[in-house]
Amino acid sequence: MFEGQWGNGMLPHIIFRSGGNYFPGPERWQTALSPYAPKIETSGVTQPAVHAIAALAIYRSSKDRDSARAFLETIFPKIITFHRYLLTARDPE
Repeated sequence: MFEGQWGNGMLPHIIFRSGGNYFPGPERWQTALSPYAPKIETSGVTQPAVHAIAALAIYRSSKDRDSARAFLETIFPKIITFHRYLLTARDPE
C-alpha cells in the first residue's frame, strides 16, 4: 500500500496494477495532474488513518520480534508522513 504513497504524504485507497480489472480505473482519477502523484497509478482519495494501529497489531502478534521491529522501523516514517498530510492538508481547522 505504501508503494503508492504520494509526494505530499497522501496514502491512496487504490493502487492499480497492470492486468487489473477494477472499475473505475486509473483514468477516472486523473492523478497525473497532481505534482505529488507517484509514478504508479493510484486513486486520488485516501482511507481513514488506521495504519499505525495495524502496524502495532502486527508487531504485537509477531513471534519474530526482530523482523517485526525492522518492519516498524521501515513503515513508521511513512505513517508519520501520512499523518502530517492529514494534519496539514486535510484538517479543516
